[in-house]
Amino acid sequence: MKIYIVLTVTSMTTAAATYKVDLVIPDLKNGSIEEITALVPASYIPSEYKWVNIADIPTGMHLKALNSYYKAYYVAMKTAQKSDDDSKFIAKTLAGIRAGMQQAWALTKDDMDPSELASGYLKWIAAKPVTDSSAGSAASVEFAYTGATATSSGMSGHLAAAGDLGDSDKAYVTAMVLLGVVVPPVQGWSLMKTQHHFLSDAGTGARAAQTAVMKQFKTKVTAEVYAAISSRLTLFEDVVFHKSGHPLLMSYKMSLAASKSTREKLLKIGWGSAAIRLPATSPDFEYAKIVAAILTRTKNVLAAVGITVVEKNLTDAIAAVLDQDDPKKRKPLEDTALVIAHMEDAAVAIASGILSFIAEETGSNTIVRAFGFKKLQADYPTEVSTGRNIARAVNQKNRDDIAEGRFQPLEITFGAKRVEPAT
Repeated sequence: MKIYIVLTVTSMTTAAATYKVDLVIPDLKNGSIEEITALVPASYIPSEYKWVNIADIPTGMHLKALNSYYKAYYVAMKTAQKSDDDSKFIAKTLAGIRAGMQQAWALTKDDMDPSELASGYLKWIAAKPVTDSSAGSAASVEFAYTGATATSSGMSGHLAAAGDLGDSDKAYVTAMVLLGVVVPPVQGWSLMKTQHHFLSDAGTGARAAQTAVMKQFKTKVTAEVYAAISSRLTLFEDVVFHKSGHPLLMSYKMSLAASKSTREKLLKIGWGSAAIRLPATSPDFEYAKIVAAILTRTKNVLAAVGITVVEKNLTDAIAAVLDQDDPKKRKPLEDTALVIAHMEDAAVAIASGILSFIAEETGSNTIVRAFGFKKLQADYPTEVSTGRNIARAVNQKNRDDIAEGRFQPLEITFGAKRVEPAT
């Protein structure tokens, strides 16, 4: 609903003046969280980074058009008065990344924000018989521009300067295609965690997914390709993790990140670094998963002092959330899981004290660095101290049992026991 704010100002000396402000104001008092949208408009990318479409291209043919993608983005960068080196670097990066996205996820214009589609586009020309004098036998791509020709808009010179992708470029662009496959769900993860496509601060944990992807990506490309990237790493990461997928609808990217199926598919194709944090959930829901992890890791120590943990209600609630791919339908399930997770905060704080002691004894544990974990311990310092004392006592008892020969050896068997062959 649009609400128009009208302010009428009158005075003794001037005629009435009316000012009209057109804003979409959400109902923050009674509206559901799913209906509330951002009041402050989302930021847009510069025009040169808008998505160049290929009209009429068949599904699965985007890798055939890499050279044309490259030229189109080179023209866009040069038109924005970027240097020749930057224009070629960005154009090659965007060409591969976006072709990889489209090839993997079968993207269409319906998946994109119309305001972030370029006015210049490419047109797919289907293959025709060799006997047809109007075309060769191979499919091809030609340039077309909405509202302007290449000549009249001054683009013909940029097209000539772009040249074609050479042999030395193939490894680089192929690597970009590989990386482009994972950009949409990784951006979706970032949006769900931070409300941003990408954070430029390299030290923040909110960049965890992108950082993990880059570490694995380094192992998948040649030293020459990574050298070209590392020399312009800041620009490269901005183009890949911010600009390249920005035109895709945020709801589309978040739905990919929220899907358990996306995780399974990425694992299947070998992109474990992109899959490991999926399906993505809201930051608030992370607390429920933290509680479950604390209990899992401290169950044996608690049992040693007569504390039994029955976490089935919590784990079932978490599983219900992770099985729901639709972020809107997932929200009430997350709320239920959070209510369950908070039911025994004081008891969980005891378990967190145990885990803190274990982490200090064995090395750092990622859970103890989580915000939810730290807040729990700040809210229940006495219980945390109790947990540390329990862990210390159990640890000492185990040491004494081992030293005095009271430790019972374990039999560990994987699968069926081995049967010795008859002699």
